[in-house]
Amino acid sequence: MYKLCHDQHWTLLVRIVKKKYCAFFYSSPKATHRAILKDFVHKLHEDVGQTFDTNIREWTINYLNGVPTQENNIDCNMFMCKYMEELVKHEHVN
Repeated sequence: MYKLCHDQHWTLLVRIVKKKYCAFFYSSPKATHRAILKDFVHKLHEDVGQTFDTNIREWTINYLNGVPTQENNIDCNMFMCKYMEELVKHEHVN
C-alpha cells in the first residue's frame, strides 16, 4: 500500500501482486489525482523495480468506484486510513 499526496490531497495505491494489478482509492475524485498516478508507478519502478518479479509499469490500474467519498476538503487522510483498515481487515492485501 502506498499513500500518495498531491496538492494536499491524499490517495491510496494498492498493489495486488498475485493478480498483477494496482487498485487506486481516492476520496475526492479529480482528474489531476489520476494524472499523477502513472508517474508515481514509473518512479516506484525506477526506485525499487529490482525487487519486483514483474514490471509494475505494465500492470493494470483499477480506479475504484463505489467507495465512500468525502464531502469536504479536509478529510482525505482519514478516508485513506479507513480504506487501508478495511483492506487489511478483510485480508485483501498480503
